[in-house]
Amino acid sequence: MKNYNSIDLTKFILSIFVITIHCYIVPTIQQPLLRDICMMIQYTAVPLFFCFTGYFLFRRVLLAPEGAKKNIKRAWLRFGKLYLIWFIIYSVIIDGQGGGGGGGGGGGVNILHNLFCRGYNHLWYLWSGLYCIPIIYLLLKIKIKPTAIFIIGIIAYIFFRVYSHYGSVDNPQGICRLFAYIWEHHLFNVFGICNGLCYLSMGLLFAQKGTTKNKRWLFTLFILGILLSIPDRNRTLGIGMILITYVACNLILNWNLKMNKNIAMQFREASTFIYVVHGATIALTSKWLSVNQLNGWIACVLFTVFSAFLFIKLKEQKGFSWLKQLI
Repeated sequence: MKNYNSIDLTKFILSIFVITIHCYIVPTIQQPLLRDICMMIQYTAVPLFFCFTGYFLFRRVLLAPEGAKKNIKRAWLRFGKLYLIWFIIYSVIIDGQGGGGGGGGGGGVNILHNLFCRGYNHLWYLWSGLYCIPIIYLLLKIKIKPTAIFIIGIIAYIFFRVYSHYGSVDNPQGICRLFAYIWEHHLFNVFGICNGLCYLSMGLLFAQKGTTKNKRWLFTLFILGILLSIPDRNRTLGIGMILITYVACNLILNWNLKMNKNIAMQFREASTFIYVVHGATIALTSKWLSVNQLNGWIACVLFTVFSAFLFIKLKEQKGFSWLKQLI
């Protein structure tokens, strides 16, 4: 019988990658090739998170069309609950002004702008899901095939590269002036929408067509992905990352890992907690150590992981069941 322990373990590892990204330790590696490889590896985190989300959500939708609306609503409400709770924790309570990601004050207007148009720092993953999941569902409802939806996702992905280039050029002309205005003033998180559409639709594609076990084909795509990614400075939205994510997702979904069910569940819950809380643990660790140095990064990872498993144990204790709402 197929199990998804491999995904639970992978998500836990990816959550460590997310901590690493936001500690900014990899850019400090002096050896260029090693730095490029580490950058490429760590940036698989969010694409794979999106892909797994898309796979499980749209697998249920495709297998039980009569319950599709209910499943989409449940997923959307879960994303919304997590996003709203942690947005309030970070943007209102910790930051105090709602200046997430862009700094500065702005009071209530800035809070609302970040809430609806940008997301707060690392919470953009949840924010993107709130927009992209309904979009993909609506495309399915009007009988657009998953393959076509994935192509739309790739087009969105490529569009961001065009938008980011022309939005950041000097003396923009024509429609590029609009790109530049949105880019300069951070009016809307175009990056999050384009990224979410591409990788959630990739998960949809896996849900419909399944995986491939053609090792020669996967190896070819992987090598091509590496060749395209290494020279690409914008690896978070490079074409090579699409190929690498596709190969990685194939391998992980085909990996029937034997693991105790309770342990797998703990890895799953820990990965979610690490994702939402690591912004705070990085900030706390930074008060004593430089997290972009090896000792600071190790301390931050250990502190965050320890906090996650402590949280998992604590939420099952009497009087602490309310903690379950945080993940």
